[in-house]
Amino acid sequence: MPGSPIALTYRTNDNTRWGTGQGSNLGSAEIDQNFWNLAEAIAGLETASSLPNGIASITVVGTQMSITLTSGTVLGPFTLPVLMFNWRGAWEPGTNYAPLDTFIVAGVGIFTVMEPYFSPVTFNPTQVGTDGNPVLNQLFGATGNSLETLSDVLISNIQNGQTIEWNATAGQWQNVGPLGTMSLQNATAVAITGGTVTGLPTPTNPADAATKAYVDAAGLGAASVADGDVIANITGAPHSPTGVTVSALLDHVFGTTTVGTVMYRGGSGWTALAPGTSGQFLKTLGAGIAPAWASGGSGVTDLAAGTGISTGGSDITSTGTVSLAAIATATLLANISGSSAAPSSTTLTALIDNALGNTRGAVLYRGASGWVLLAPGTSGKYLQTSGPGADPIWNSPAGAGTVTDIAAGTGISTGGSDITSTGTISLAAIADGDVLANTSGSSAAPVPTTLSALIDHIFSAAQGDILYRGASSWGVLAPGTNGQVLTTGGSAANPSWANAPSGGSIANLDILANISGSTAAPIGNTLSAVLDAVLGSSQGDIIYRSASAWTVLAPGQAGQALISGGAAANVAWASVASPKFHVVTLATAGAALPANSYTHGGGAADIGATLTMAANGDVTIDGVAVSSLGGGGSNPLGYRLLIKDEAAAAHNGIYTVTQIGTASVPMILTRATDANDTTVFGGGDVVFVGSGAANDASIWVGQVAAVPFTLGTTGLTFAHVAGGTASGTKYAIACYVPGVLTNSQNLLFHKFSKGATFPANFTATPAGHASEAGGSTNATGSTVINVSKATAAAPNTFSTVGTITIGASSVTATFASTGGTSVAFAQGDVLRLQGPSSADATFADFYATLAGFES
Repeated sequence: MPGSPIALTYRTNDNTRWGTGQGSNLGSAEIDQNFWNLAEAIAGLETASSLPNGIASITVVGTQMSITLTSGTVLGPFTLPVLMFNWRGAWEPGTNYAPLDTFIVAGVGIFTVMEPYFSPVTFNPTQVGTDGNPVLNQLFGATGNSLETLSDVLISNIQNGQTIEWNATAGQWQNVGPLGTMSLQNATAVAITGGTVTGLPTPTNPADAATKAYVDAAGLGAASVADGDVIANITGAPHSPTGVTVSALLDHVFGTTTVGTVMYRGGSGWTALAPGTSGQFLKTLGAGIAPAWASGGSGVTDLAAGTGISTGGSDITSTGTVSLAAIATATLLANISGSSAAPSSTTLTALIDNALGNTRGAVLYRGASGWVLLAPGTSGKYLQTSGPGADPIWNSPAGAGTVTDIAAGTGISTGGSDITSTGTISLAAIADGDVLANTSGSSAAPVPTTLSALIDHIFSAAQGDILYRGASSWGVLAPGTNGQVLTTGGSAANPSWANAPSGGSIANLDILANISGSTAAPIGNTLSAVLDAVLGSSQGDIIYRSASAWTVLAPGQAGQALISGGAAANVAWASVASPKFHVVTLATAGAALPANSYTHGGGAADIGATLTMAANGDVTIDGVAVSSLGGGGSNPLGYRLLIKDEAAAAHNGIYTVTQIGTASVPMILTRATDANDTTVFGGGDVVFVGSGAANDASIWVGQVAAVPFTLGTTGLTFAHVAGGTASGTKYAIACYVPGVLTNSQNLLFHKFSKGATFPANFTATPAGHASEAGGSTNATGSTVINVSKATAAAPNTFSTVGTITIGASSVTATFASTGGTSVAFAQGDVLRLQGPSSADATFADFYATLAGFES
């Protein structure tokens, strides 16, 4: 890359590129400084670029053309091509003729060829080509040794001084005159009988007399003009042309001298586009539509906090952190509105009320399909398990004791008065609602989930199960035998099923627990009080499942994010990482890789994920064969590639070459270690591409389709920021050979004016141009056209570099390059297309276009 290198701080050492790194992870300030230096360099290119060196004038003398630049540099002279007739003698049938070939047909006339022409058995002077235009142009009629033999010439009574002129009525050339001595002019005067007329002024009107010298000079462009001027009339009225500058001519034709005006080709001719407003860019609207000035695109300018979101107290207008808004302790995010809405801070009680019911005295249990409420039973009944696979019920257990009066305690409803015979004890109804939870079986974004589905996933979905807190974690007690009741074993033992007691009950929504701090009989406590006593009561605590038990993660620092370590690690608070800078050797240039299969690394990390090509062989990326990297052999292993154009955007990313494609094995790419996990790679990361036909020295920025982002699952694309050609400069060669091919017929010779490369198997170039070939008549059998190369040093020694195969009974062509690799030609090399040694009997009118790009 030209210019001074950008000052960047690197972590690792690389003596072939940036040199010595600092040997440790970059801090936030160092990362910010790297991005600032890159931004300053890009801004400098945008604002300090020099004006282009334009063309000041073009001078043509005879067949020599010179170009003078605004810097004063003179390019040339260049020899301009001159069309010349090629005399071929007498016309012959079954012969190939090229444009401007000229021949004679006995008794008919002299003809010149207007487009490639294969002569038929019988001469046809009005033959037309495939485009409907005449193939031949007759120059003269029947031929002989004198004009009198021509069929369209009538010569009689020839006299000295006569001329011939066309008689439209007779349709013939005839001799007329003599015209008199006045028509015989000399170089300086008009000769008349008796003397000459001299001193004629320069003519100014069409009827003025002129000397032969003036006429001769006018025919060559009139009087001399200044170097770089053209002959034109810019007076605003009919007038003799004079020498004017190209700038003055353009000012007059387009009627403007405004600085910043741009000239472009419109629908009917060249026209001028007035300058746009300051800062606008010239925008192309595609073929057939005039360009226009347009303003550059804009991004997000203001990000405000919506429901449940915090942006730090004010709108984000440049950079900032978006996080979930704080909620009250002992609450969770849920939607209990009765319809679709953003989740808000909700107590567990309100959530259960909404999701299952709020009847006072109801009991929550696991049914056949989910967690449901058991309506309050009759006064004096006990909750009885019916065993596995059956729901618990209210029943009167066997034993002594009679309940005579049940009063309503805290959280219990007995219908408004004490129950002395029969009645209903119920819990308050809860509203419908979901919670934000992940029940996918692996790390994933939380989604709306019913409370029943959440408990099923975490603990059990067996009918009759009971949820309780064991010594190290919450657990599930399998259903007891029919008729048993649930009893507590105290603070140091798990609950169990036992035969029904003679009496007793617990309050609505309470849990039998001992949170006194010492051994004691359990009493009714709220779930919040139990969690406070067992796990902790600090505001901002997070409860999570560790390897052995549920535990508490203390609040992190302000602005930190909760990061999952995956299924085998604990969650933790961490600072959000800044975008990172990556360097690769090659990048795909608008086309996906050949057919391949993708193997996911698993989870939020995609460590070990691979792209395996479906077919064996080398792969060409952006005009460069992967097998040639580092000089070939085993050297390409470990080279880094940016894959950014896959149909499945989740498969895009940075890969390394872990298996080189050969004739016996396919190429395999593996995600690079600095881009295989969301902790080291994500949206906003910058990628620099070091080589390639289209992407050399280009910069790209990663963009993710959704947050949270999972490598291999979430779509990942890369936006072009700067550098590279983005498309490549095309180099195209075309030919047309009329008629049926002959044995080993040479169809095309082309000497390269500049180095060019054709993609492997002549597939589409980075700019999208494709090689094509065919004919007008189907081939009887498979016909192979040989593509050969000769170097500039040995232009007559050819070696095969590919083939064009025309299928049997068709005109469809299939291209192949030797070894399935790209084909490169240096300046001065020669390309030859040659037909088969035994030509097909029917295939005719071969045509081909070979599309590559300048090397």
